[in-house]
Amino acid sequence: MEHASPRMLLALLICFPAMRLFGGETIFPAEVNGVAVRYTISTEEIEATPKWMETDSSPPVSARKAIDMATFKLPDVLFELFEKRGNRKEWEVDRVCLKQFAERWYWIVSFTRIIPPGNIGSGIQDESQIVVLMNGKVILPRLKD
Repeated sequence: MEHASPRMLLALLICFPAMRLFGGETIFPAEVNGVAVRYTISTEEIEATPKWMETDSSPPVSARKAIDMATFKLPDVLFELFEKRGNRKEWEVDRVCLKQFAERWYWIVSFTRIIPPGNIGSGIQDESQIVVLMNGKVILPRLKD
């Protein structure tokens, strides 16, 4: 059996943030453009998603569908957090991670944007993540309290 490389382990840590269960909610921290945020998913929201059965070769929501849904919602994330509309064409999908919690699965779609040369902060890379549940519901980040 092959061992995971240090690079692979780092990628797994980046793609799979720690989740915690608090009073019926699943919460995990993240960062969007350097701003601390959290994603909150209620137990009811998770239980409302279809299970991905071992006999099924594909999850209920495909990676492509999750990318499309997250890309569509990206400007909403930027507006909610920073009160400005973002241009989704400036952002690229960086990674798509499939995550399991209990008996349910969901996607984390991560985007990056590199500020073009000639602009203030050029070369700086922004990052954003969006969670897509297996019933198609998109979970947007909220500012940490």
